[in-house]
Amino acid sequence: MITILREAVAAVPRDSQDRGLYLANLGNGLSLKYALAGGDDLLDEVVDTYRRAVELTPAAHPRRPIALTGLATALFSRFGRWSRLADLDGAVDNHRAACAAVPQADDDRPLYLANLGGALARRSEATGSLADLDEAVQVMRDAVRLTPDAHPDRGFRMANLAVALMFRYQRTGQSRALAEAVTTLREARRISPPGAIHRSMILNNLGIALLRQDTADAREEAIAVFREAQDSAPAGSGDRRRAATNLARALIVRLGWQQDDDVQMYVRKLAMLGAAGTADLDALKGMAERFTAARTRQNVERLDQVVELLERTLRESPEEEAQRSEAVASLGTVLRLRSQLSGRDRDLDQAVGFLRAAVDSSPPGSPSLAVARSLLAAALADRWKRTDDIRSRDEAAEQFRQAVTVETAAPQWRADTAKDWAEFVADGIGPAAAVEAFATAVGLLDAAAWRGLCREDQERILSEHQGLASNAAACAIAAGDLERAVELLEQGRGVLLAQVLDARPDRDKLQRIAPLLAARLTELQDALDLPEPTEGDTDFLDRRHILARRREETLAEIRALSGLSDFLLPPPFARLGAASLSGTVVIVNVSRYRCDALAITAARVELIPLPGMSADMVTEVTESFINALHAFAHNDDPGQAEADRVSDTLRWLEVNLGAPIRSVLGLRPSTGQPWHRIWWCPTGPLALLPLHAVVLDAVVSSYTPTLRALLHARSRADPPSGGRPLLVAMPVTPGETDLPGTEQEIEAVQSLLPGAMSLVGARATRNAVLKELTSSPWAHFACHAAQDPAAPSRGRLLLYDGPLTIREIAAARLDQAEFAFLSGCETARGGDVLADECISLAATIQLAGYPHVIGALWPISDLDAPDVVRDVYDAMTGHGTHSLDASTAALALHLAVRTLRDRHPATPLLWAPFTHIGP
Repeated sequence: MITILREAVAAVPRDSQDRGLYLANLGNGLSLKYALAGGDDLLDEVVDTYRRAVELTPAAHPRRPIALTGLATALFSRFGRWSRLADLDGAVDNHRAACAAVPQADDDRPLYLANLGGALARRSEATGSLADLDEAVQVMRDAVRLTPDAHPDRGFRMANLAVALMFRYQRTGQSRALAEAVTTLREARRISPPGAIHRSMILNNLGIALLRQDTADAREEAIAVFREAQDSAPAGSGDRRRAATNLARALIVRLGWQQDDDVQMYVRKLAMLGAAGTADLDALKGMAERFTAARTRQNVERLDQVVELLERTLRESPEEEAQRSEAVASLGTVLRLRSQLSGRDRDLDQAVGFLRAAVDSSPPGSPSLAVARSLLAAALADRWKRTDDIRSRDEAAEQFRQAVTVETAAPQWRADTAKDWAEFVADGIGPAAAVEAFATAVGLLDAAAWRGLCREDQERILSEHQGLASNAAACAIAAGDLERAVELLEQGRGVLLAQVLDARPDRDKLQRIAPLLAARLTELQDALDLPEPTEGDTDFLDRRHILARRREETLAEIRALSGLSDFLLPPPFARLGAASLSGTVVIVNVSRYRCDALAITAARVELIPLPGMSADMVTEVTESFINALHAFAHNDDPGQAEADRVSDTLRWLEVNLGAPIRSVLGLRPSTGQPWHRIWWCPTGPLALLPLHAVVLDAVVSSYTPTLRALLHARSRADPPSGGRPLLVAMPVTPGETDLPGTEQEIEAVQSLLPGAMSLVGARATRNAVLKELTSSPWAHFACHAAQDPAAPSRGRLLLYDGPLTIREIAAARLDQAEFAFLSGCETARGGDVLADECISLAATIQLAGYPHVIGALWPISDLDAPDVVRDVYDAMTGHGTHSLDASTAALALHLAVRTLRDRHPATPLLWAPFTHIGP
């Protein structure tokens, strides 16, 4: 056939417009020969033949798209052979040219679009380009939309769209993309009957998507789907080997979930490739040991079967097959797991060997290389733990380091792996040696929770890294770098808060230097700030990805300008230290490595070790305290034990925090004004405890989520130019207990703030409150509030027609705001999860615009709250002699709480919950 095609080319006149078409036909024949026989020289000839076909075919020739597609496909194949990016770029360019040349109404247009989408998706995978990925998703959506329902390739094109969506999930963490991929693949399987040429490919990808959903049901379904894919593929085919490798991986992942946490963490990485007596206790221990031994034998036998499956797959797999390295990595993984269960050194040595081979065979700079390096690092770490071989330890650390530097890997995966690296170094060498690794992990958090994601996905990702910043800071402290410790805490905590602050920067300098870029950045940010869509709005999610990417590109342009190189980058300590110029900021850091306070005064850091604290102890004390609060909130007669737990907590804080801080800072009980100021910045579970209560006689306390938040609030603390106060009260709330004390509160506030707008009862609707907040400098809420410790973004103020949520408040821009008093339960309480994100009603309303906010850490008494409110406003207005002075809010609350404590000295539940956030 090839000879005939060559003769046909030779017979065509050199000036014929159809000569290129004949060359394209020759290219098709050569491509078929290459598919059957292989050969690098033949592949080069295929590329050259198609290239000449394109050059000789006039631009207006109706068959030119065929030549362009042939060249693009050949270049794509050559990229798969040698991983040369120039070939992949050429494939994209020629597929794009083919799409531009084919008429809009052409029946084959969906085919050309699908080809372009596949090339773009592959380039995105190779380079990490989000622009390519966004375009791939859009092009493939168009290809599916234009393909008739009965078309035999519709399922195949749907599967390719789903693969691009899986890339999006893997790269960005967008869970809705993964859910859409699974739905799309299920539909593709439904419309592709048994025997369909692409059915095995569809099933393989459906199994991969299910495996990434990371649930027990999805894992079991994935295993069944991979078995079906294996059975449906022709014997000896690449699809059959791919299904076997995927099945082995799924079996490893399922087995890993039956093991301890360390094994579970390891197999997650792989999934990304794609009161009794003594006698009774002894009996139970023996039963447990026998059960464990039996389960170990059973699991070793299961792993033996997986090893056999993978070894058979590798024997049948050609050396040059693209997915061979995945099978090699999987075999190394299963051998490592078998070594852990059996204790056999030979298995571990073989695992290291196979994983080295996987590293060597993975394309340079590819995500698969990053995964292979991290798996090799884990195996080397096992060898070090087993043999104390320092070379294995050091090589493991180096493999972790190199895995993290692969920029095409997903930021979330890189952050996870950097955390593994950091913890390995800290445990194996020492905390002081782990600063670089921890700093790398912290530096990736903003990208992992990037702005193109919905808030739910951002919170899910950040919840997996709680405590990371504190551990990083503890290691920096161990290394003697206190300023670096502060910087790491700032960068790794309040990530979402920082994103909001970045959305509202001071753009005066940017406006002067580059007004067009300033306008573009504002436009992009305003679009990103629009309310999130409903579940099914895929167009919005696509647009959000594009907007977030363009924002990053715009920031890169801005930072390239003289004088703006640090625009919206994490601020250094030289700037952060300014938060302490009018007092002392005390960051209390809780880490499994060590616990310390960092006292920042006059832009200098002083270390206050807290040897009486440990991370486990803080967690235990906090849980006991929260349980006691819960008992008081939900039990009319909780008992003396619960009251004692509250008092015990304050005594523990006094001994382990208050006393060391007072000693180092030289704080003594104040005999009069002026009072010294402290801003507390607690980390982890400590954020749920009343730290201020242990220094009530020595300092005026405030809180701040981060130093940057304090600086931002201070920059907005100038008195507003107008507006009237807003008073919101709900004496009666449907479904909640009545709050008769709110009427007293409102009367007291009205007497000191004449002319205030009052929204009481039925007038206190969500829309009315949000509208008034935009123009009210001072706002007072006397109503029920609720916090969800497991999902703090669901915190809410309970108004007449429903809850006003944290997310709704966060979206507001309150430019006239100055002071807010949230006289409701738990308005200053964060979450048990996402503690480092400091998500509370008080912090959120401060972020929305109110520099000074008073709130409560736990439920407050309806009998005592009116007295506190009255005393606070009385002090802030000079007993009614002048307008409200927000700058005195912290002192006014301090004095009011001391007065309430004097009335109830033995009942800190009544006086300790009130807190001030702000400058």
